Amino acid sequence: MRSFPWLEGLTALGIALLAIAGQLTGVWEHLEARTIDWRFATRSAAPVDDRIVVVTITDDCLERLGEWPISRRRYAEAVASLASAGARLIAFDLLIDSPSATDPQGDVLLVEACQHFGRVVWPSVFRELRLYDPVTHESFAREERQMPLPSLASVAAGIGFINVDFAQINPDGIIRRNFLFHRWSDRLHPGFPLAIRQAWRAGEGLIWTGDQLSIDGNRVPFCSVPPLAHAPGAWQPSNSQAVLIDFPRPAGLGSTSFAVYPFADLLAGEVPPAAFRNRIVLIGLGAVGLGDMRLTPYGVSPGVMVHAALLRNLLDGEILAEPGWPAKAGIVLGLSLVTGVLLCLPGTLGWTTVLFLGVVGVYLAAAFLLFTFGRLVLPLAAPVVTSIVQYVVTRLMQLYKNLKRANIDLQDRNEQLSDRVRELSILNQAGETYPAMLDLGQLSRTALADLGRLSGTADLLLVFFRPEGDQVAVLARQGFEGPAHLSAALERSQLAYLNDLPGEIKRVTDPDSLGFAAFLPLSTGNREWGGICFRRAPNVGERPFSPGFWSTLAGLLGTALENARLFEMAREISSAQAVQAALLPSGPLVMGDFEVCGRSRPATQLGGDSFDYFPIDGKSGFVMIADVMGHGVPAALGMAIIKTTVAHHPRDSFAMDTLIEDINRALRQSPSQRIMATALLLHLDLPDGTVGLYHCGHVHPILRTADGQTGIHPVPSGSCGKPLGTSARMRFSRLPIPLRSGDRLILYTDGLVESLETLDRPPGTTSFSRFVGFLAGRPVLPVAEACDDILAQHPFIQAGGAQPDDFTVVIVARNGPEKGCPSPS
Repeated sequence: MRSFPWLEGLTALGIALLAIAGQLTGVWEHLEARTIDWRFATRSAAPVDDRIVVVTITDDCLERLGEWPISRRRYAEAVASLASAGARLIAFDLLIDSPSATDPQGDVLLVEACQHFGRVVWPSVFRELRLYDPVTHESFAREERQMPLPSLASVAAGIGFINVDFAQINPDGIIRRNFLFHRWSDRLHPGFPLAIRQAWRAGEGLIWTGDQLSIDGNRVPFCSVPPLAHAPGAWQPSNSQAVLIDFPRPAGLGSTSFAVYPFADLLAGEVPPAAFRNRIVLIGLGAVGLGDMRLTPYGVSPGVMVHAALLRNLLDGEILAEPGWPAKAGIVLGLSLVTGVLLCLPGTLGWTTVLFLGVVGVYLAAAFLLFTFGRLVLPLAAPVVTSIVQYVVTRLMQLYKNLKRANIDLQDRNEQLSDRVRELSILNQAGETYPAMLDLGQLSRTALADLGRLSGTADLLLVFFRPEGDQVAVLARQGFEGPAHLSAALERSQLAYLNDLPGEIKRVTDPDSLGFAAFLPLSTGNREWGGICFRRAPNVGERPFSPGFWSTLAGLLGTALENARLFEMAREISSAQAVQAALLPSGPLVMGDFEVCGRSRPATQLGGDSFDYFPIDGKSGFVMIADVMGHGVPAALGMAIIKTTVAHHPRDSFAMDTLIEDINRALRQSPSQRIMATALLLHLDLPDGTVGLYHCGHVHPILRTADGQTGIHPVPSGSCGKPLGTSARMRFSRLPIPLRSGDRLILYTDGLVESLETLDRPPGTTSFSRFVGFLAGRPVLPVAEACDDILAQHPFIQAGGAQPDDFTVVIVARNGPEKGCPSPS
């Protein structure tokens, strides 16, 4: 039994300890911050908070007001307007710390407005000053608090600091954390959002226990700073506590998770009072030039939006939590031990790598899920990178040991293999030359020349056993002028008994009857591929080779010949694929009020599903989906026949009945075999916005209305036609389908439905009902994206099985006005 590789294990442990040291010193902080941003990016959009309203002083506001700094009278007017609108609380993210030099009366009006309203919160700023001691000739730091005007502070409902730290908790300049309170002059001073929360409920629900804070009975999880990381300054873990801000994800680019109004609109009375009634209103800077734009995980945002996000967390009582440093170190050590042991287990590289990736993948999934649903921020950078480094270092050590062991074995056998260098050289050259030749004719001629030189005979014949019968095909000959029947009518049964003969090169007992004296079988895997016929037996006595040489050479040659044959077949199929792909429309098409798009996913290299759409003239359009029965080349041929017939149908005298008859006739007259296909053909009346459906044995379409109702649109039996190619006379009729604005008619092939029969489904449901339910649950996307979404998210594709049939979907969307169309039944 193989002993445990202690050297690799101890190396993996050392890597884990180094990673833990990096955690304690803050080495991982920048990369860990990026992983938090990735987790924020995976979240779904948050709804707009109905408790908080943000008023920003934008560049447009400055242009409209025509002044900066803005007169204190304006702020007084804003307070009065918000008070009359019924605002619950007002918080200014603006530090007014000195009297106005130009309008002292404005200060008086602002103080009176704040005193009259009684619920205004103002900010403060802590500043660290570097002073010089003339006695000791040394500099020292002193912290001061910059407060708002004393008159404003005296009437404020609360004061909170607005400092943001980039030295320790946000070292990369992106705000993810912010201090909740700061100890100064033996008192705990709340941050701006916490001061607002205190004023909102008069401190109700807040419980201070030393440096711990509970909100509505839930303990606030403070984030920890690396204990060995040092950043000078007054903001240290001993006197400041920070939290991770749970930023709500905005619904889209340029949107926010809060109601936002310009300050100028507030002053102009252009915002409905109901927008502020019983809400907390934050007023801050939003102009780019005023220096309060901050980087957040969701991009650049005004600083007041950062305070609003943290305030939202405090109101909800839900704060992102992260483990303490002992727990973080334990996670790194635990994951490293698990992955290290897996890498040191005996076994193949493949399955140990799969187990390693599985463990790391499970941890990654758990970290993202706990962040999304549990508001827990597990470390990602240190554990995952440490595991990857362990993998690389351990594999390099194992590779070195294996190479060293192989080198020792090679040295032991060097004397035994010295006389076989010629064979290895020949096989090596064959292994390099034969696979590189993808031209079957060139490879055959080269192989015969090499075998003739090695065997000492000039007359050779290369034969191939056809898979579909007993016939033997002659691929190449060299100096072989044997009997005519050898190259024209040699049957495989004549060579069957040769496999039972001894030796690698089979010596024929009756060479006169066959026309050759020896035979070298060629095979690929367990299948007999063909062989080399020698007119005279090889002179192996003069040119001896070790046992296994001829069979190895024959294996290389047989594999190379089969690869070349398959390459020629693949090249032909690839050309057919390219031609087939070019026959289908490549993107969506807008025709009047209609937008149409289709997508197809073949089950094999060549598919049998077809779709097409194009405008017939300025007044009508054509849409078709067809499913040729069968797979592979025959189905692809039927698809090409349908596409060609549609393409050659005249547009100036376009008639659906004539086109259907032409397609039916073309399929029945196919020279290879009888081809059948189901189809749905649509005639779009662009001026009226109506759809006429022609049914030819296809599955019924599905209608998804503008209000989200989804169901099969049945085709009455009187309008159902036979599949194309099944009958000389086709019976069909036009079925009008009314579409309203926002309705979508979904055409599809039966593979999308029948594939669901192989999956488990709830009792009482059918494949059709499950498919309809699947479509009803898909989001309403642009038609091209909707087609891609249906094919990519189909339950069978998500289950990971081998696709049993071609999947094709075409969506016809009505985007214009109804123009009098009745509602669908």
